[in-house]
Amino acid sequence: MAEPLSILLSVTTGLALAAAAGFRAFVPLLAAGLAIHFGYAEPARGFDWLGDPVVLVVLSIATVTEIAAYYIPGVDHALDLIGAPVAIGAGIVAAAGVMVGLPEWLRWFTAIWAFSDIGRSHILK
Repeated sequence: MAEPLSILLSVTTGLALAAAAGFRAFVPLLAAGLAIHFGYAEPARGFDWLGDPVVLVVLSIATVTEIAAYYIPGVDHALDLIGAPVAIGAGIVAAAGVMVGLPEWLRWFTAIWAFSDIGRSHILK
């Protein structure tokens, strides 16, 4: 079993990633993937794929595209339309991916709750 401080830090990291996904969907996933890849964060069971180099390349391309599209009005609007469901999924996955030491059901409950509570205000802009 993980130490209480480790659990607290992983849950707080997950909450921060879920909140960030409300602004830009792929940036938190890329940040979590880089942290996992370079050993700064321990992935939750089943989320080690997030640190895979191929996944990091895809997330990097998606992040650059998402940020660049912000400056092109029509593309920005299209991304805003499809971005809400993507941000929800990205926020939940990013949060659950770094929460270690929690039972499976509690990790997913916390990740879903975190994004529904924090991300709602960002998506409903």
